[in-house]
Amino acid sequence: PSAWRSGAPPRVADMRILCLALAASLTACAVGPDYQRPSLPEGVSAPAFKEGDDWKAAAPASVDAGQPWWTAFGDSRLNDLVAEANRASQDVRVAEAQYREAQALVQSARSALFPTLDANASVSRGQSQTVLGPKLGNSHAWSLQAGWEADLWGRVRRGIEGASDNAQASEADLAAARLAVQAEVVSDYILLRVADTQQQLYARTVE
Repeated sequence: PSAWRSGAPPRVADMRILCLALAASLTACAVGPDYQRPSLPEGVSAPAFKEGDDWKAAAPASVDAGQPWWTAFGDSRLNDLVAEANRASQDVRVAEAQYREAQALVQSARSALFPTLDANASVSRGQSQTVLGPKLGNSHAWSLQAGWEADLWGRVRRGIEGASDNAQASEADLAAARLAVQAEVVSDYILLRVADTQQQLYARTVE
């Protein structure tokens, strides 16, 4: 402000404006830069890595273990076996527990954005000495504490981002565990059915 340059003492309104501007600039800060995908070296392009015309580029997608893809075989016995395996698999149970833990950590990280309030109360009974002699009575005590930390440097926000990424990875691990169990059951069942068919064929051939 011009009043500051002229040597006059700063006004209260000017100080408030300066404090608000400083707080706004600090609020926009965050610890560490955002992730940026690294670029390919100059002169190198993705098609240069192709081995032949019949190769296809991979198209990664989220694992959808909740889609009952095995029902396309139209076998009710197979459907029952997959459902039973999903319930009994210990690997799936472990992955589910890890996913619930990751979700709880996300909620814990987000709670740091809000104020905290602690209240305590206690009651004790004892004997006290008065001018009239000993007296038995109750003593009460209360305490209340509140606190809040402004996320000026983005520490809490970065913590939430990290916890959310871990939860997303844990969710993918759970989906992969379910898919692995389902694929194993379906593969073994198909091999068993093929063996049964071959046994029947051999029996008819012998006859």
